[in-house]
Amino acid sequence: MHTGTGDPPRLPTEPTVRLVRAPGANLARALNLGLREALCPLVARMDDDDESLPGRLAAQAGAMESRPELVALGTGFERIDRAGGLIESCTPPTDRREVRWRLLLGNCVTHGSVMLRREAVLAEGGYDESCERAQDFELWLRLTRDRPCVANLAEILYRYRCDPADRVGAGWRSSPGQEAVAARALKAAWERLPSVSPDIELERANALASRGAGTAPIEALLTQRGPTIERVRALEAARASGLGVPASREPVRLARLREVGSLIRSSGVRRLWLWGAGRHTRWVLENKGSLGLDIAGVVDDARAGDLFEHAPVAHPSSLGTGDHVLLSSDAHEDAMWTSSASARARGVTVWRLYGGSLHASAPGAAA
Repeated sequence: MHTGTGDPPRLPTEPTVRLVRAPGANLARALNLGLREALCPLVARMDDDDESLPGRLAAQAGAMESRPELVALGTGFERIDRAGGLIESCTPPTDRREVRWRLLLGNCVTHGSVMLRREAVLAEGGYDESCERAQDFELWLRLTRDRPCVANLAEILYRYRCDPADRVGAGWRSSPGQEAVAARALKAAWERLPSVSPDIELERANALASRGAGTAPIEALLTQRGPTIERVRALEAARASGLGVPASREPVRLARLREVGSLIRSSGVRRLWLWGAGRHTRWVLENKGSLGLDIAGVVDDARAGDLFEHAPVAHPSSLGTGDHVLLSSDAHEDAMWTSSASARARGVTVWRLYGGSLHASAPGAAA
């Protein structure tokens, strides 16, 4: 791939495709071998069962040529099932400064979608070959240790094939090995964070958050001034305490919960499941009196078999005809709606709290 201007560079006479074998190598070692063997400055990656959409390479190469500070660039993507059916569309954060601090909370760069600046990655040591899993996350954290150099394009240019019904390490579910590597990488990244105390800007952001501005002031500070241990901890504390939702919205949310609960009860339903084991479901459980329904439990494919706030967690595949479920998220309801398609096809009645109209959607019903 030539990404410069003027006449293209003369490369050694090589076939269009070269097959490089790495018998016995783990993925990280194979990736490093590919980087070393590559002939061009930019290297794109993808998994063999995924799809890169037309224009992906040109868009990424153009962006990296115009932004030399970038070392890695991912894209927006779609999760698809084994037959190619859409599960959900995902738009990751695009600002390299935002990506830097969001990586301290979890991986927000899809490995298969990335384009890498070959020499810069190798100069940082490449992938850590001791990592059997999560080698990409470990690399992103290492690359962004001192500077924001990893970003995403918002445009959906990649299709990530997965099987959400598979209970063992498929799709976006983490395996125990992957979680262990990611936890070690995060611990190391947090330990390297600088400490700034007193932090007058953080005090102002916290004050705004406590007055109903939500986590936005803290997130803006992280993006504009960079992460410190105090700022990241402040964001985690604000999320845990419910400050992620401005106080001014709370009466509106409670009114919506009462309205939907009344509608569900009027249809004869007295018991339902909550879809999603997250912050919003914790809020619903805390305010279930406003909902006015018995909660059968929580539906979440990643935490099936666990307890969430003393409620049993079931896999979506365990629900069937006659079951009712309320989508419980104020940020990801559309993605949940898409993910619930197979449940609706089995006869599960799915209710939306925010999006769509105030009624249930079962097979044949309007969305």
